[in-house]
Amino acid sequence: MEVIGGGGGGGGGGAIGGTDLYQGSGGGGGAYSKKTSITVVPGNSYTATVGTGGPGGLGTSGGTLGGDSWFSTTGTVLAKGGSGGESGATGQGVSGGQAASGVGDAGSKFSGGDSANTVVIGEFGSGGGGGGGAGGNGGNGGTPPAAGIGNSPGGDGGAGGYYSNNGFPGSTYGGGGGGAGWLLNVPKQGGNGADGVVMITYTPQ
Repeated sequence: MEVIGGGGGGGGGGAIGGTDLYQGSGGGGGAYSKKTSITVVPGNSYTATVGTGGPGGLGTSGGTLGGDSWFSTTGTVLAKGGSGGESGATGQGVSGGQAASGVGDAGSKFSGGDSANTVVIGEFGSGGGGGGGAGGNGGNGGTPPAAGIGNSPGGDGGAGGYYSNNGFPGSTYGGGGGGAGWLLNVPKQGGNGADGVVMITYTPQ
């Protein structure tokens, strides 16, 4: 059983009154957990919950946390979603889903990539790239607008909005959305985080 949490949404970009300028950091990538032996009873039903990607923020709103992915119960196997990106004059990068908070076999839990801080270049704000989803540890967002590279099967993060652009969505599975840049009073949208996944591999008896 392999599970990846949803990626966090990127923070929005815009301005308040044309003077207070905001740009968004990217969302964090979803974590990964694996469990190689799970006992199931033939004929019984089991719940598989796929963490949804967090929506990106609009304007001066931050992004939303990605959902957790798990199978059967949250105590069986669990991977955490990535944090939602921030929106601010100096939007700070956020963390990916944490391996320590997941449930799985020892040595088979990995954290999602962290997103990048925003930068201001001259009169323009550039959104931070989203963190990559995990397979091994997900890659961190780079210097804006570069996104983090996922570790297979985790998806890449979305690129940040360069200057006045919207952020780009994260890639399946678990990539964090990119943060938005800003353009005066025109609200810009952070990229949506990608959904996670629940993957089941079995051998018929």
